[in-house]
Amino acid sequence: MVPPRTNPVGNNVLNICGGLGTVRHALLEADLAVGKHWLVEVDPDTRRMSDQYSTLIGERYPHRSVCGEEVDYSLPQDVELITEAQIQALGRIDIMCCAWPCQGLSRAARQGQGLYDERPGLFWPCARILKWARKHNPHLEFMFENVDFGTRRSASMKSDYAAVSRVLGVRPYTQDAGWVSGAHRVRSYWCSWDIFKDIRQHGRPELEDLLDADHTAPNAAFNDVLPMAPLNVWGQKRRCYPTVMNSADTYSVRPGTALVRNINTNALELPRVEEIAAVGNAERSHAGARNQRRKATPGVRQYPRSPQLTWLFSSLRETHLRTNLPAFATIDRHELAELAG
Repeated sequence: MVPPRTNPVGNNVLNICGGLGTVRHALLEADLAVGKHWLVEVDPDTRRMSDQYSTLIGERYPHRSVCGEEVDYSLPQDVELITEAQIQALGRIDIMCCAWPCQGLSRAARQGQGLYDERPGLFWPCARILKWARKHNPHLEFMFENVDFGTRRSASMKSDYAAVSRVLGVRPYTQDAGWVSGAHRVRSYWCSWDIFKDIRQHGRPELEDLLDADHTAPNAAFNDVLPMAPLNVWGQKRRCYPTVMNSADTYSVRPGTALVRNINTNALELPRVEEIAAVGNAERSHAGARNQRRKATPGVRQYPRSPQLTWLFSSLRETHLRTNLPAFATIDRHELAELAG
């Protein structure tokens, strides 16, 4: 890859299944200049949110956003419709990132079918896009992200996890966003570069400091277990939040772990969207993170915004991963192939 700290035209980023486009945020926060940013995201509400989010991030880091704040949606937004000719026509691509769907792989999907499920099965067309991107950009660096489904009890899940490593040719790096943000979010990353910095030394805020004044963190109902960062202790005030969705039917809400206590009513309730954003943006000030999300996205109601904001939990961790990029450490491909085999 062109050295990211010295490339005068910025790094051109292809972001597949990109959600809000937090990849760009992570790169800018890691002090890496960004040139073009091609985003592929099938959901129209999320794309509208991405436009607003990109504008806010561009305003925060104007000196690193070489090509301005606009997101390029010129590729088909359905990954299965993208062709090699379209990838070649983009020109230089420096970094490709892909966070393909986790439904069917996550522990929340107890009957998940793994890569045979049509949603996580989008890994295959995404891997095909990576093959084309590397063919026309030999210098390209890449990162794929998903839940840590290799630790599932299912033999088929373990097999699918190994298949992803085998196809991508790299060993996964698994870590919890709780080390650098206010929420747990354990994810595996398949990166083309070595990860050598210890995320646990980065520092983190306390959950209590990220909530609104009328909310307080309840006591933890159980101890955190690996691979989660061991922060919550049974009976003590919760220090780290679970990944939360707005639906009352999700596993994080049913046992109450995703709820906060309203100090005025003493009732347990879901946090506000702005609080979720503050938890995800924990490295920045509480007020600043909340104010960044106060302005509603036109055409998108509040609660549909809540699931999309969970991408913010990963942005700080991805910043850490990308600070490893300038080292350009050599990866032993033979060792990785044996690992995946």
